[in-house]
Amino acid sequence: DVPLTIPGATLPNVLPAIKFLRDINNGKKGDYGRRAAVIGGNNAAMEVARALIRKGVEKVTVVYPRDKAELKANQRNIHEAEKEGVQFLMMASPVQISPADSGLDVELMRMKPGEPDARGIRNPEAIPGSSNTIQVDTVISSLGQKACDGEKFIGGALEESLVLTSA
Repeated sequence: DVPLTIPGATLPNVLPAIKFLRDINNGKKGDYGRRAAVIGGNNAAMEVARALIRKGVEKVTVVYPRDKAELKANQRNIHEAEKEGVQFLMMASPVQISPADSGLDVELMRMKPGEPDARGIRNPEAIPGSSNTIQVDTVISSLGQKACDGEKFIGGALEESLVLTSA
């Protein structure tokens, strides 16, 4: 998993998506509380959100810094998540996770589309002074996956024996 790199990302009940999905698949029990936030908009994020609903989490919110039309997940996965009761908080990005008396506080910054770059892509930009906080029991980040940490491949003995070279 691409790590979540904000303060509080290593707190208990802040999990990477693939670990969560692997645990669910292996039948591992977990207490995810009544409220959960899923950070990201890819297919894994939709699977996580749907799995949380099926595990009895009452309110699951997908947080994504872009417009809903820009979610990277397949439209079918998004539609199925909506049908199962997943909520979407668009144009918002987490900036900090803090322990709270009743779980976790996730501080969010509202986002707006920035000016188009050279390729015409409008990257999200924070709106100054627009932070708000949501309270959850669990945060699961699904920012994407990577096979390499920049220095070596991650995995078993075969992956660790591979050497990266410059092109």
